[in-house]
Amino acid sequence: MKKKRKDLKNKNPVQKTAFPKIKNILRENKFFIILLVFVCAAVYFNVLAGEFLVVDDLSGFVNNEQIRNLPESLKNLQIQTTVYALSYQFFGINPLPLHLISLFLHIGVTILVFIFLYLLFGKEVSLIASLLFAVHPVNTEAISWISGAPYLYHALFTYLIIISHLVYKQNKNNLYFFTAITLFSLALVIIRSPWVLVMPIALVIIDQFFLEKKISFKSFSRLLLFAIPIIIFYLTSFQESYTTRVSYRQDGTHSAMNQQSLKPVIESYPYTIYSMLKLYLFPRDLTVYYDGNIITNMIYVSMFIVSILFVCFIVYSWRKNRRTAGLLIILPLLITPTFSPIKITWFIAERYLYLGSAFFCTLVAMLVLKLEDKTKIKHLSLVLTILLLTIYSARTILRNNDWKDSKSLALATIKTSPYSVRPYNDLGGVYFMEKNIEKAKEYYQKALEVNPSSNTAMSNLGLIYLQNGLPEFAVKTAEEITGLDSEPYQQPFNQGTNAFQNKQNRLALYYFSQALAVNPSFVEAIDAAGIVYLKENEIDFAIQQFKKSLKIQPDQERTLYMLGFAEYKKKNFQVAKEYLIKTLEINPDHTEAQQNLKMLEEVSPAR
Repeated sequence: MKKKRKDLKNKNPVQKTAFPKIKNILRENKFFIILLVFVCAAVYFNVLAGEFLVVDDLSGFVNNEQIRNLPESLKNLQIQTTVYALSYQFFGINPLPLHLISLFLHIGVTILVFIFLYLLFGKEVSLIASLLFAVHPVNTEAISWISGAPYLYHALFTYLIIISHLVYKQNKNNLYFFTAITLFSLALVIIRSPWVLVMPIALVIIDQFFLEKKISFKSFSRLLLFAIPIIIFYLTSFQESYTTRVSYRQDGTHSAMNQQSLKPVIESYPYTIYSMLKLYLFPRDLTVYYDGNIITNMIYVSMFIVSILFVCFIVYSWRKNRRTAGLLIILPLLITPTFSPIKITWFIAERYLYLGSAFFCTLVAMLVLKLEDKTKIKHLSLVLTILLLTIYSARTILRNNDWKDSKSLALATIKTSPYSVRPYNDLGGVYFMEKNIEKAKEYYQKALEVNPSSNTAMSNLGLIYLQNGLPEFAVKTAEEITGLDSEPYQQPFNQGTNAFQNKQNRLALYYFSQALAVNPSFVEAIDAAGIVYLKENEIDFAIQQFKKSLKIQPDQERTLYMLGFAEYKKKNFQVAKEYLIKTLEINPDHTEAQQNLKMLEEVSPAR
């Protein structure tokens, strides 16, 4: 025990003796590994009843036609698609097998973390750190969310690669080094994500800070062989996927600064580092959407101060203990894609931190053991570990309850990220699927209060109006119409017209409803909505609109003609003829009415 504590204080990161063999680690710690499995299962047991979520699960699995075709999915070679297809093939639309796979993956990653840390830091650190990793609340998004599984595959491959490299450094057998490169190449092919590119970064830090006495260019140059599969991947796959992922996220709807309005590099880097440390240290406020976080002046100043202090502490640690410096450096490097000047990811997300949480837990384990050494309090490390384990486990179990269904997740997200438009849209979608139309409209309207330019909310409201008809508005008197400013209803009408011309019928219907909310007697908008209904083959709603228009202005040639056309589509030929005749009484030269009436006479001659 004392010898290991001395090793913790040693500034030299290199082990004084050879690494223990992995099979010996597994054999000597079999009961602890069983404990790890039990702990993982216990804290994530309540997520096994979780449903498919509107957040990517529906589009990725439930409504994904590709996974219905197993041979084609296997040809795709992407691991998530393959797993989805196999799950659908054997279990149908059932979330339980996918949740079990995520749990088994987390158990596997946790065991690999224990082995990896045992090899580098000895038994005490690995025991504490792997237990904390198993239950850390920041990991819930990757494990409890079916669509978060790629981050588990990413971590699994990363730790297999690291362990292969450690074994290579132990016995200098090139087989293990090329095993690491092969695993990395395989991960590039089957995971197919920019996040896989952080694997060599992790390997370089571990090699230079934990395995070498000082910076070794010889060892570093050998690791450059990992660039070969990266170049091939970039030329064949990544370039195209990178282009499709590029997006500029802006938000100008609030006076307070929002995460989405941060400037790349200048402001986003400090924000990402600040958020990363906050989530690792205080994983209380967890949310699936970080685009709705309001950055107050205090947070704005704090994120710069915290980032500067973080860098300073790395410099200080580099001089005092390179292992600590290495652990601190690797935390932001493992989320390198978030630092891209052109955004291909969110600024921060909990699933991004899954891989790095093991290194954070290692820092905590080292601190706990050091406190016991400094204070000389017997079993202090055990007490602190149990305390942290209890707090983390409780938070993880509670967070898993949020992931059980779309409604729970959306409500929890609204509490944490009230200025994100996405959970309101998600909740509107849930109520829409439950046929609770009034509640759905309520939350889509709330989404538009958060972000008045949310196309998703507008389009979904348009869909509701398409399937259920437009809301009823009290018709204004002539005096009320005269006193109205035309701009508030003319502008949305013009937007609706543009949307209709671009074949965005749902959006068009939403804009027409906005125009009518201001001026319910605006016959142009009423008729335009009727035409949209005709295009969507919602004939009854179209007829309602045209009749409403005629009540306001009885002798409208255009409306009478469209009403005749709608009745014709319903095969009400006699009624259609009557409207066409009325159209021609107003305008005898109406060519379309003449032609349609002649055709109707042939189909249904007068008796």
